[in-house]
Amino acid sequence: MKRTKLLSVILAALMLTGCSGNSEYEKLQEQIDALQQQNNSLQEQLENSHTESEIESDNANSETTTSATEAVTSSVTTTEATSTTEPVEEIKPQEPLNLDDGVFKVENGVLIKYKGNGGDVVVPDGVISISDSAFELCTSLTSITIPDSVISIGVWAFWGCESLTSVTIPDSVTSIGNGAFNNTPWLENYSGDMVIVGNGILCEYKGNGGDVVVPDGVTSIGDSAFRGCKSLTSITIPDSVTSIGYGAFYSCDSLTSITIPDSVTYIGDSAFELCTSLTSITIPDSVTFIDYGAFYGCENLTSITIPSSVTEIGGSAFSRCSKLTSVTIPDSVTSIRDDAFCYCTSLTSITIPDSVTSIGHNAFYDCKSLTSITIPDSVTEIGYGVFYDCDENLKISYKGKTYNPDSFDEAYG
Repeated sequence: MKRTKLLSVILAALMLTGCSGNSEYEKLQEQIDALQQQNNSLQEQLENSHTESEIESDNANSETTTSATEAVTSSVTTTEATSTTEPVEEIKPQEPLNLDDGVFKVENGVLIKYKGNGGDVVVPDGVISISDSAFELCTSLTSITIPDSVISIGVWAFWGCESLTSVTIPDSVTSIGNGAFNNTPWLENYSGDMVIVGNGILCEYKGNGGDVVVPDGVTSIGDSAFRGCKSLTSITIPDSVTSIGYGAFYSCDSLTSITIPDSVTYIGDSAFELCTSLTSITIPDSVTFIDYGAFYGCENLTSITIPSSVTEIGGSAFSRCSKLTSVTIPDSVTSIRDDAFCYCTSLTSITIPDSVTSIGHNAFYDCKSLTSITIPDSVTEIGYGVFYDCDENLKISYKGKTYNPDSFDEAYG
């Protein structure tokens, strides 16, 4: 039993090897000395009851125990002498770049303005975004090298840089704003039908139209990429594309067919505005928001499928779709914004689910073919003129009452 107790104390001593105070060491030494005395007493008792060979065996055990005790003592002493605490260097997050050296004005990583003399320019490392119009009309700029810290290039960033012939855009760039390189020889002389740069951004189409297939690997159809392409009749978009930018197909008035894959999560402002030959379109269930004016003026659009993933229908999203006859809004939608369906003069039926809580100003303005509509009690926010200039016989049911357009506007407009 005492031998077990001795080993326990030795184990405790091992656990204290990190101690550095003299008082702790002295206490430990006293415990070891006391146990050594108990061990010697035990050996004397065993000499009276054991054989000579057993006594020799016990003495061997005693020597082993003593050696272990001395080893523990030595270990504690050595640890006291060598134990040090290494300081831990604190890793601080990198501060965003701020610079105003007379050439670049950078605030919190955003390159606000270039004020240099042009020529061959290298954007400083640490810039994360090139702001709108940052280099606009820098007519002496001949080449620009953009570092891989940059992720976005703003609207008109290099517009009118009439000497710019060389541009290096890294794969880190995922967004290029509308007209960023317009009126530059670099863009005008770019070889090939499609200008694809950065992380797979198709920023401009320069081909002859017809049936166009966007190549696999393109991740974004950039702002105004096909804008005003009057000869474009159909477009096939691969499932590598996740976004369709602002005005991407604006005024492509011969476009009759488009396939939008499930990979697309965002359709930007005015993406298909004035695509007057488009008769139908299916929005994939990966899209959550139909942005402002997305299908504005698609006057031959007769049907539209809004998936249950959509939570908001943006302002003027389907405005002036004059041949659209019916719309079913899924029960995922919570908001119908201003002018969303105004001037849809052929619209005879629309179903508003009880998930909707707000209807914006003029949302159904001049929908003259509507004969009845039910607004669910879930709607608590109603803009002015929601049914302005609709047929005066339109029956609007809301919270157990029936209104015509004028009385509804008086009560809630």
